[in-house]
Amino acid sequence: MNPLPIRLATAEDLPAVRAICLATCTDPALLANPKALYLVFADFYLNEEQGHCFVATENGRVVGYILSSFSQKKFAAALKEKYLPLLKKVDPHLCRLQHALLFACHFWPAFPAHLHINIDPAYQQKGIGSRLMENLIAALRASRVKGVYLTVSKSHPQAIRFYRKQGFRTLRNWPRMYVLAKKL
Repeated sequence: MNPLPIRLATAEDLPAVRAICLATCTDPALLANPKALYLVFADFYLNEEQGHCFVATENGRVVGYILSSFSQKKFAAALKEKYLPLLKKVDPHLCRLQHALLFACHFWPAFPAHLHINIDPAYQQKGIGSRLMENLIAALRASRVKGVYLTVSKSHPQAIRFYRKQGFRTLRNWPRMYVLAKKL
C-alpha cells in the first residue's frame, strides 16, 4: 500500500479536522459542547497557524492531522484577544484555554511549540501519525524551534506509547495527565 499524501493544512480543512477531533475526543465536558472542543483543539491552529499544520489525505479526504503553534507568545496573544472571549460565550464555565495558557507559560523557554495530533479511528495503526509527526518535526527544526511539548491523558496508553516512540519524554507527571516534551 502506498503511503497516504501529507500536505500543509488549510482553512478549508477545518470541517474535516473538526470531525476527526470530535470522533477521537474522550472528554465528556468537551463532547457535551463541541463548539468548545473546536475552539480549544482546532480553530486557532487552522485560522492562525496554517503554515505549521499538516493533514494526511486519502482521495482528497482528510483522515488525520497534526496541528501546532511554533510560538507560545503568538499563541498566548491570540488566546487572550480572540479565543478566550469566544470560549466564554460558548461555555462560561469551561476555562480550559485559560488554564492551558497559565500552565504552558512554564514551558515556553525550552519548549516554545506545542502540538495536537489525531487520526480518524479507521486509519489508526497505519503509520499515518508517525509520518505526520516527521513532517512537523522537520518543519520545527527548519524554523529553529528548540523544542515541542504536548499533554496526554493517562487514560490513553496507546497514545503515550506512540509519543514515547517518537522521542517524547515526561516533563510533568500529574494525577490524570502527562506533559511530554521533545528537544529538537
